Amino acid sequence: MPGELTIEMMNTLDQLEAEYQTISNAYEDFDTNDRFESPNQREQMAEAMKVALMNWVRAKNRILGESDATITSLSTAAAKAQKEIDKALEELKNIKAILNIITKAVTTVSSVVATLA
Repeated sequence: MPGELTIEMMNTLDQLEAEYQTISNAYEDFDTNDRFESPNQREQMAEAMKVALMNWVRAKNRILGESDATITSLSTAAAKAQKEIDKALEELKNIKAILNIITKAVTTVSSVVATLA
């Protein structure tokens, strides 16, 4: 039926929500445990969290009616971003590198979300 989310659409939205939640949880952990080395790092992660949330909201509002290829592209970008974020957070060695990876990942997903109608 037109106007209904497919399984792939729902899975893609779940991936985007998980990406936001991962960054949000990491922000909370970093903030609570004084892991930010500067106010700029705190702001960079807060911005990445905001972008991840907006990616999810925009995709949720625009995903209906998109082609399977577009959904697959978004799903692939979201999955890759989540892997990169998870790996960076798992290693937790260099906060600057972690923030750069998170920023790059959410920006990549943003560029795919921007292609939605």
